[in-house]
Amino acid sequence: IQTYSYTPRFAENPYSNENRTFKGFRRENGNAGVRNELWIVPTVGCVNGIAEKMLQRFVRETGDIAPFDNVLVLKHQYGCSQLGDDHENTKQILLNAIRHPNAGGVLVLGLGCENNELAGMKEALQDVNLNRVKFLESQSVTDEMEAGVALLKEIHEAAKGDRREDIPLSELKIGLKCGGSDGFSGITANPLLGRFSDYIIAQGGSTVLTEVPEMFGAETILMQRAANEEVFHKIVHLINDFKQYFIK
Repeated sequence: IQTYSYTPRFAENPYSNENRTFKGFRRENGNAGVRNELWIVPTVGCVNGIAEKMLQRFVRETGDIAPFDNVLVLKHQYGCSQLGDDHENTKQILLNAIRHPNAGGVLVLGLGCENNELAGMKEALQDVNLNRVKFLESQSVTDEMEAGVALLKEIHEAAKGDRREDIPLSELKIGLKCGGSDGFSGITANPLLGRFSDYIIAQGGSTVLTEVPEMFGAETILMQRAANEEVFHKIVHLINDFKQYFIK
C-alpha cells in the first residue's frame, strides 16, 4: 500500500458556462432523466424469467409503449440467502435503481420466499409515487402473469402525459465506464472523455469515474486535481482500500 502526499496541480478549465440545456424528463422529486423507460426490478434473481415474459406480453398487448422509450428487466442473480453487508448492498442498489430518474415507471417484482423481502423494499420506498411504482409478490396471487401485466398497464396509463422539456446541463450526472481498452484508448478515447468531463463540469454538471482498478498507475494525477486536502485523502483511501481488497 502506497503513501501519497498532497501536491495540488490545478489546470484552468478551457471551457466556460454556456447555459445550455438538454431535452429531458423532469420528475416529481425534482430530478431529471435523459430517458423515459419502464422497468421491472426483481427483488431476487428467481423472477428474472417471469419478469421478461410479463414485459413481452405487456408490449404485445399495448402495441404502442409511448411515452416510454424502452422497457426492460434489471436482471440480477442476488436477493436470496445473502447476509450482512452483502444483503444490504444488494438492497440499496435496487432501491437506487427504482428511484432512478430515467425510470418513468417501475414494477418491483418479488417471489415471496427470498430474504430480500418485498415488504422491506416497499417500506423503504414510502417517498415514491405509487402511480409510478407498483409492487407484486408472485406467491401472493393466483396468476402473477395476469397481475403483473395489469400493473404495467396501470403504470403506462399514469405516464401518458410525460413530455421532454428543457433542462439545464448543470443537472447532468454522467457515468464513465471502461468499454474495453485497445491501443487507441490512451490516445483518443481517454483524452476525449477528459475534455468532455471538463466541459460538463464547466456547465455545472458532473461526471463519475468508475472502475477503480483502471485508475491504478494514474491515481496521482487525480490526487493532484483534488479540490482540497479532504478530497485528496478520500481518493487515497479509495485507491488503497481497493488495492487491499485485491491483496485479500
